[in-house]
Amino acid sequence: MNWQKYWRQRAKNKNLSKQVGRTRHGKEIKKINNFLVKYIIKNLKLKRSDICLDLCCGNGQITKEIAKHCKEVYAVDFEKKFINQIGNLKIKNIKAFCKNIKDIQFKKKFDKILFY
Repeated sequence: MNWQKYWRQRAKNKNLSKQVGRTRHGKEIKKINNFLVKYIIKNLKLKRSDICLDLCCGNGQITKEIAKHCKEVYAVDFEKKFINQIGNLKIKNIKAFCKNIKDIQFKKKFDKILFY
C-alpha cells in the first residue's frame, strides 16, 4: 500500500476528524476522542518541563492537546497539508516538520515520544 498517497487523499477532506480516521459512520466520536487524549496525556505522565516528540502526528488534533501540558512538542508527519494545518493553529510551543519518520534526525533529546 502507498501510505503517502492514502494520507494525501485523506488530507483533502475538510473535516479534521475524517482526515485522520477518527469517525464512525462519518461522524466524529467525541467521547472516544476525548478519552484517547486523556489516556495519552495520563500515560505519558506529561510535565510542564517536558519536550515531546509526536511521530505521525497527522493534522495535530492530539498534538495541540499535548502542547497544553508540556514545554515543547516537535510534531512530525510526511503529509504536507497536515503539517500546514498544525502551523495554522499558531500554537507557539509546537514545532512542525514535514518529514518521513524514517528520515528524521534530531540532535535534541526528548523527554517523551508519542507514536500513534
